[in-house]
Amino acid sequence: MIKLKWVPVPIVQKALIEKRYREISFFLYLKMTNSGYVRLLGSKKKEIIRNFSISNSTVSRYLKILIKWGWLGYNRETQTYYIRGFKYILEKERYLSKTAVHFQPCDLFDFQTYSFSVQVALLLRSQFRKERRGGEQKTWCSNQSPALRFRPVSLSVMEQVVGLSKDTVVDIKKRSIEMGYLKRNQNFLPLYNVKNHSKEIYKIAPELYGLLRKVGSDICIQQPDSFVDHHIFKRKKWG
Repeated sequence: MIKLKWVPVPIVQKALIEKRYREISFFLYLKMTNSGYVRLLGSKKKEIIRNFSISNSTVSRYLKILIKWGWLGYNRETQTYYIRGFKYILEKERYLSKTAVHFQPCDLFDFQTYSFSVQVALLLRSQFRKERRGGEQKTWCSNQSPALRFRPVSLSVMEQVVGLSKDTVVDIKKRSIEMGYLKRNQNFLPLYNVKNHSKEIYKIAPELYGLLRKVGSDICIQQPDSFVDHHIFKRKKWG
């Protein structure tokens, strides 16, 4: 049973900000493969252990966390887990956003990269709204990217938004591009008055340390990468 196509953006953001990728992807898997309730016995539990490459104790730990959050209910007599609906969860967590993002089964198994790329997509749309501010007001959520034009997002902004180290952000950004969530343009500003990349440059302009690159015959300052995302967003009422 694979029916889940849309996920509330606040739930994706919770996974990223609170570093709960595994627990939330586990919850979404339960929601995608069951009709509101499940008994995790025998072959059903073995299937989860195999698909997520986790141990039996890890499954138990995830279930306890989801019950503590109130995202799952549990009947001890019947050993049945009840999977809460998104409407219930949004109200319980006091999430106000009605924005949803398109979701596929393959997104489950590197949910950190998926949630990171969704957050970058939201930054791109924020830029789009600022550019259009003062004009005709329309919703930015649509069945495609608001504009197929690359917009810059610096590494420092990504670090600040997602709360991860620089090295981790660089790694996840690379995976986001490889998996097709983001498309990137690398930006370089030529320094036409500089002919050679040498240590002498940094004595004159120490602020350029680590930013200079040789691109063809030019010495350039590396600028923030620009991105277009491939996510689909829409406003959604959860039943």
